Amino acid sequence: MKGDVAVTELPEIKEYLAGKPGAVEEYPFGPTALVYKVGGKMFALVSEDERPLRVNLKCEPALAIAQREMYDAVLPGYHMNKRHWNTVVLDGTIPADEVRAMMDDSYRLVLKGLGKPAGTAAAAGTRLKGVYGLGVKTRSTDHFHPHRARGINANGGGRGLPQSKWRQ
Repeated sequence: MKGDVAVTELPEIKEYLAGKPGAVEEYPFGPTALVYKVGGKMFALVSEDERPLRVNLKCEPALAIAQREMYDAVLPGYHMNKRHWNTVVLDGTIPADEVRAMMDDSYRLVLKGLGKPAGTAAAAGTRLKGVYGLGVKTRSTDHFHPHRARGINANGGGRGLPQSKWRQ
């Protein structure tokens, strides 16, 4: 892909997004909604049946607003949290380097949200025990804590129970 050529074609979008470390392609919303995930979290959604192509990308809220003001082809995220997601219409009006930077930012934000051990493992394409469901889900952001599943608190002690009563 050349830096000065607009990113508008599906093959180059797919190649770029799939090339991210740990990126996985899925179709969870039907045959034309291609989702890219890292660590089980979505960082891009490509509407394959739209012409021109559209891609939803995660974005810092302040930057999302700035991009919408800067480019007519950047809209609030369609069917997404409009504070954190933009829909980028790939009609050739946004420079290719800027589109790639938006994709990179989305990937980095999701990776950062996984936390250091999980993000490092996700980028390497591996899985950590407690991160993918072997621990206890403690809040809606899908963070798992395997030590809590064993009945051990952050200080290493049990839940007010003698060690012999801890879950193994």
